[in-house]
Amino acid sequence: MDGEFKGELPESIKTVASLEGVTEGEGGPADTVYIIVDPRCPYCRQTYNMIRDYVKAGRTIKWIPTIALGDAKNGLPLAAAILQSKAPDAVERILGKHERITSAPTKETEEALERNLSFMLAAFEQNSKLGQAGVPVAFYLDHRTGQPRMMTGVSENVVLRDIFGTP
Repeated sequence: MDGEFKGELPESIKTVASLEGVTEGEGGPADTVYIIVDPRCPYCRQTYNMIRDYVKAGRTIKWIPTIALGDAKNGLPLAAAILQSKAPDAVERILGKHERITSAPTKETEEALERNLSFMLAAFEQNSKLGQAGVPVAFYLDHRTGQPRMMTGVSENVVLRDIFGTP
């Protein structure tokens, strides 16, 4: 993400940018790392906590919740709380502190969460070399190449350094 991207924004980045989520930071679509998470996933929570230094350094992250782990009855209220909460610290409390904050999802929220999941599943289908669909998964515009990238293993420091550089 070092440097500034000048060029036409790829359609895949426009699409992931249109998904519902919560953004930390001020970067535009080309400067944002989009991370699809399931709030019940321990690796997603680990990723959230590991990324704090990058956010403090000015990087922009958009957290895109879904219910990738199945069991909609238990996952939907947590994922809905991320999208529906008016509290600015909702993502921190749910992903960072593992608080069980829930919200009854509206029809619009359920549809948004389904779109988020559908995008993720389609992305894994198109990038089958990455293996089985799972979370967390990151999407971003690689400023070194100008190409959109999809990365798994986002809960590992080596992957975060590849995406962001050093914090």
